Amino acid sequence: MVMKPLHAAAVPALVVIVAGTLFQAEAERRGKLATQLERLSSCLVDQVDARAVAKDIHALVVKELRPEDKAIATSYLFDPDTGVIAFLRKTLNQKNFDEAKVSVLELVADVLTKPHVNTLPEVVLEVKKICERIFASKESSKVKVASFLPLFVIVDRKVVQLDDKVEVDKLFRTYIKGYREQVTSLSSSVKANIFELLGLIARNYPLKVKDGSAELLRYYMSALRDLFAVRGKDPDLPFVAGALNGLNHLLFTGHKFDQKDLELIYKTIRHVVKPTDELSRYNVPRAGLQLMIDHPDRFRAEFAADYLAIYTSLRAVCTHKNRDLAKLGVRAIEGFLREVAASLVSMGDDAPPSAEQCFL
Repeated sequence: MVMKPLHAAAVPALVVIVAGTLFQAEAERRGKLATQLERLSSCLVDQVDARAVAKDIHALVVKELRPEDKAIATSYLFDPDTGVIAFLRKTLNQKNFDEAKVSVLELVADVLTKPHVNTLPEVVLEVKKICERIFASKESSKVKVASFLPLFVIVDRKVVQLDDKVEVDKLFRTYIKGYREQVTSLSSSVKANIFELLGLIARNYPLKVKDGSAELLRYYMSALRDLFAVRGKDPDLPFVAGALNGLNHLLFTGHKFDQKDLELIYKTIRHVVKPTDELSRYNVPRAGLQLMIDHPDRFRAEFAADYLAIYTSLRAVCTHKNRDLAKLGVRAIEGFLREVAASLVSMGDDAPPSAEQCFL
């Protein structure tokens, strides 16, 4: 059946119908978000699963909202009375909302990566403030750890260009002071996240935190020394992973490292990149491999002197059952081989013949 072309007089009417349908669909999506946020607020008094509502909001924002909806959606999300920051503020220190708060903080971190949000200084500032309040509160470690997710986005200059009101130098001082004064009472996971946040700030804003870099380095190196000082009990692996991640960031800043510090970092890397199937999580070997990927030139002499042991470990990591770890192993071995090759060239005839095995 051949369709007849529309009469010219019918075209404006069709445009109106289509536009009206689209407008109605957009209004429905926005209305759905407003309804879900109201449900989240009502969880404070009603017996409703706040975590499920928070996850529904996350799915709606990420999957259903069209780009043209998102500016208005942002105003709903961060409404001072019914938005997600208001929910975090109203449920502060209420343990029965822990799972919901974690979900909300994950949502906030995700939303902050979007240009229509991270260019709004008032939103970024409010997020920073609530994260600091959570850190200073009696919230559970689970919620405190989740509060670092938005902060990681905020201090990443590739994502957010901070307004002066955010005061990143003050943020650095707040968290390094918190670590200094609460080191014995904070959980390993919280301390690890502090280490990574401080390292990220130092990497992205080195001039803002120049005076604090030396203190930060002392804390990192102390964590690595503790790894080898432990006798008769399991090492604090999350803490070590946080220190390695922080050191990775600090090595980008141009901060001067003593040779003894570099030797300890290398010793730790060699220790943690040994493949093992006994770990339930691979944060520590991942952190060690990432250091090798990002800063192989820092360890050229150590690689050349210890090539066989490192090569054997990396070959094993490349075939590890954990795919993400194996991919890091491949990238690490590439940098390792470049540095060993450069070292062999510089050594000339003095290069050990056995080192060529790494390239066979």
